Amino acid sequence: MTGLRVMVFDDDPAVSNWAGALLAKNAIDCITTCDFAEVSALSPCASINVFALDRIANGHDHLEEITRLKLKWCFSGFLVISSLGEKSEICEGLFRGADDYMRKPLHPDEFVARIMALGRRFGNVAQVQVTFGPLSISVETGSAKIDGRSTELTAGEQKILRILASRKNRVVLRDDILADVQLENNESSSNTVDSQISRIRKKLGAAEAHFEIRAMRGVGYIMAEK
Repeated sequence: MTGLRVMVFDDDPAVSNWAGALLAKNAIDCITTCDFAEVSALSPCASINVFALDRIANGHDHLEEITRLKLKWCFSGFLVISSLGEKSEICEGLFRGADDYMRKPLHPDEFVARIMALGRRFGNVAQVQVTFGPLSISVETGSAKIDGRSTELTAGEQKILRILASRKNRVVLRDDILADVQLENNESSSNTVDSQISRIRKKLGAAEAHFEIRAMRGVGYIMAEK
């Protein structure tokens, strides 16, 4: 086996089964499904390196859901497969978080090559925490410890911290944070995100000499080393 683990979603069983058999033939461990809910419910413990996801399934455009999944699976690669293949549609997919985009019908050799290329970029999903001096943050849960002692955070604060920490030194769009927080916590205002980030800064104050959560006016936030 190559050591890669791939999840393929397509609402057409013939396509998902074909992809699974093709990847298995190339020594790639693969999970296939025709139900997008199974993709959304998958735990990060499954250690998926690459997702190959059908954009249009059951008459629904899943691009927004794929964008949210990218926040959850920030150390995994995402290949969008779709019958929508105009330049504007491909660019939209890439701008919204896809790491690669492939138009249907899928050519077997090209499909395997693109999966393996993403595997080289996202082959290590074992990272479980991000550190800033004495501060360590779980990239799976968002829980935080300073000098080994747990810091009390609300569920919403943990979720935001997980997103920021998993994209360490990179800008995270305000809209992406808000969409992911809304998904589970039904928050309704970007002001709520701002206030929660303010509380996170205060609660992690003991380690603030080592990191900063910086607002990018009109864009989002970045968590970076000082």
